[in-house]
Amino acid sequence: MNRKEKMCDQLLWLMMDFDANDLIRLNASVQRIAIRSFVRVTCCRGGAMATDYHDRAGLCVQWMGKVVLRAQDLLWSRENFKVLMPDGTEEETLRSQCHQRRVKFHYHERYTYKHSSTCDALEVSRRANTWLYLHCFRLGLFAVQYAGMDLAAVLAAAAARRNWCAGGMPHGAIISEPDAHARWAAGDRRAILFAAARG
Repeated sequence: MNRKEKMCDQLLWLMMDFDANDLIRLNASVQRIAIRSFVRVTCCRGGAMATDYHDRAGLCVQWMGKVVLRAQDLLWSRENFKVLMPDGTEEETLRSQCHQRRVKFHYHERYTYKHSSTCDALEVSRRANTWLYLHCFRLGLFAVQYAGMDLAAVLAAAAARRNWCAGGMPHGAIISEPDAHARWAAGDRRAILFAAARG
């Protein structure tokens, strides 16, 4: 009988603290925390969100050269989702929904998962959605990060991102990073679609 072993919270948080101290490789540390948080909150394997060893080794032929999880596969919402905290106060928390597309290895059937990720910890810094959001922001996947840029500037930023991504705001950004976070929190949570911009 096959079963999935779930990572305990204490082990996850210890690894979070370890990775959060890696300020030299910030993108990598945020990515590791986001993947582990995604695995915990959805009970999926890491390869459902990111390219893993099997994908890189060509053992999953159906996904060779394909993106496992696209920016538009994550939908974000905060409205009308509140959590009752231990002190009796209500907190409006972030909720996300992830659409996954995979192919069963044995039957070659295509199927779609829809995972709803809600508040899974009291501390904001321990919540999966916090790190999923930061991971997407570090990769420059939100339209708000490109606010005020014309099409040529967006395409130039996309080309620079493909070659090397320093993380955070894209090359040539007009608004500041705090302003981008504020606009995103205010409700502009669209993903930037580079393919649509090029078309």
